[in-house]
Amino acid sequence: EDSRISETVYHGAYPAFERDGLVFAYMGPPEEKPEFPEYDIYRFPKDTRLVPFSNLYSCNWLQVNENLMDHHHTGLLHNNMTVESVDDRMKDGLNFPDTFTGMLPIMDWEKTRNGHGMCFMAGRRVSDDVVWTRISEHIFPNLIQVSSLFSTASAFRHGTICLSRWHVPVDDTRCILFGWRHFNAEIDPNGEGNEDDCGYDKIDFVDGQCERPYDIGQRAPGDWEAINGQRPIAVHALENAASTDAGVYMCRKLLRELVRGETPPDMSRGMNGNHGQTLHSYARDVTYRLPRHPDPKEDHETIKAMGRRVYRIVAEADAIASTERKAYIVNRLDELDGGLPDAAE
Repeated sequence: EDSRISETVYHGAYPAFERDGLVFAYMGPPEEKPEFPEYDIYRFPKDTRLVPFSNLYSCNWLQVNENLMDHHHTGLLHNNMTVESVDDRMKDGLNFPDTFTGMLPIMDWEKTRNGHGMCFMAGRRVSDDVVWTRISEHIFPNLIQVSSLFSTASAFRHGTICLSRWHVPVDDTRCILFGWRHFNAEIDPNGEGNEDDCGYDKIDFVDGQCERPYDIGQRAPGDWEAINGQRPIAVHALENAASTDAGVYMCRKLLRELVRGETPPDMSRGMNGNHGQTLHSYARDVTYRLPRHPDPKEDHETIKAMGRRVYRIVAEADAIASTERKAYIVNRLDELDGGLPDAAE
């Protein structure tokens, strides 16, 4: 009790802080400590609640990290890929809403943030007159921002997201995914999400995001089985790549360039903390009018081209103040097709 050691001896430590149930640490030189990257979707819409969760994976972090850019798998893995003996309840728990699985997405990818990130544009025809473009973003090295995961994803235009997730390596063959589920009336107007199902090694997403009994995983595989099943460290030389894997290979290329110091600075970081401004997110769901072309091939190419136009509208809004960015993008999209309902209306 009388010792003064506690007053005179200090143990080195990294600065850390807690935010909405997650603890963040800075582990670089003290003089280079940046501000916490505050993205607009952490604050908007104003009713957003950030609920923490985690998922544990028994494999190298890279193969989990690049899974987002393999969005084509949603129409395959999450579309009744089970054995016949699996009951309907288990099937439904693994499947994406019909909006996602009714047709395979028309994919495209784009480098963002001067090479410090990338996003995919996934186009799906909703009807003879309407197309839905889904954009999700990967911010290097390990943050992903995922747009809607609900049945209403194709019903509105909205610029918010369903989850933010950091893929954190533990060692060469283990990693932990830490994240926030975003709960608000814009991303989930029908209240399909469940905050109580988010927490340690669980999330209110399709089943198969964490380890389950082996026999269940074999009969009804999810993301956990598909990703861990590539070995603890996936062997790239054994891959049989297809055109739908272009996003995965682009992700690897951009990460290699970052590691080698070949990537120019991320100028978007300069906006952070600039008179209350937040960093901009590209992830969103955009529904727009586009009459079906009678030629399926032409229709495919038109949907892909429109996806790039939607992305360019979102990207050009980088110069707009955070509080005005949503209105700017909606107005530009209205110019594109004459206007469709917004989720907030």
